[in-house]
Amino acid sequence: MAVTELNEKGITGPFELADKSLVDPCTEVALALQDFIKHNNRVAQLAGKQRSFGAKVDRHHEFEAMQQLFADANVQATVAEHFGKELFLYNSVFQVKREGVGENIWHHDRIFENGGAPVDLHNTDNHFSILFALTDLGWDQGRLEYVRGSHQPVEDLDRTQRFHKTLPACLDDRIDALTLKKGEFAVFHSSLMHRSLPFESGDLRVSLAVRLARNGTVVPEMFPTDRVQGDGSYGFAKLNPSAVIQFN
Repeated sequence: MAVTELNEKGITGPFELADKSLVDPCTEVALALQDFIKHNNRVAQLAGKQRSFGAKVDRHHEFEAMQQLFADANVQATVAEHFGKELFLYNSVFQVKREGVGENIWHHDRIFENGGAPVDLHNTDNHFSILFALTDLGWDQGRLEYVRGSHQPVEDLDRTQRFHKTLPACLDDRIDALTLKKGEFAVFHSSLMHRSLPFESGDLRVSLAVRLARNGTVVPEMFPTDRVQGDGSYGFAKLNPSAVIQFN
C-alpha cells in the first residue's frame, strides 16, 4: 500500500522509528548548531565580515547521533522497500522553526543528477529524500505542504525552475499537507515540489531532511541554483563530496 502511495503521490508515510530515543540527541545537535550560527554571525558582524548561514547543513558525517538515526531498523527497512539498497547519503539539512521564522517557498530537492549531467526530474530510479520529525510537525508550526504527484510531469507546472514563490491556481487541488508526530518520518522522491509555511503558533518545530542517491552517482563539488545574481547570471552552491556516507 505504501509503495503504491509513493508511486502515485511521490511521498509516503508516516512511519515510526524503531528506537525513538534517537530523536532527542539529534534535536540537541540541531539546536546547538543553530546557537553556533548565531554566535558566528555576531562575531562576523563585529568584525565587519559577511555572515555565514551554513552551519546546519551537511553535518551528518560529524555526529554519531545522526548516523544512529539513519541506521534505525525501521528507517533502513522502509528505504530498502521503497527505493532499494546500495544508496549513500550526501546531504542533510536541519530545519528549526519558531516565532518569527517565515516561509520556505516551493522547491524540490533534486539539486544534481550525476556529475555534470542535466537534472532529470522525472527519473524515479534515483535521488530520494527522508524527512524526520524531531518534534511534532503540526498544522500551525510552519506547516509542510507538497504538490501531489509532482515527481511526474504535471501540466501547467514549470519545472525549469527549482524555486517558485507561487504556483498556478489550477494546482490548488493537488496541494496536500504533511503532518508528523515526534519520532515519525516520511520518504519521498527528491523531485517532489514542497514548501513550509511561516511559523504561526505552537511549540518549537525541529526536523531533519536528508537526501540519498544510488551508489556510483557522482556528487559534483558545485551545482547550479535557481537564485539569480545581480548581473542576471545563475549562482552556484557548494556541496561537500567528501561528506557522503554509505546508507545501507
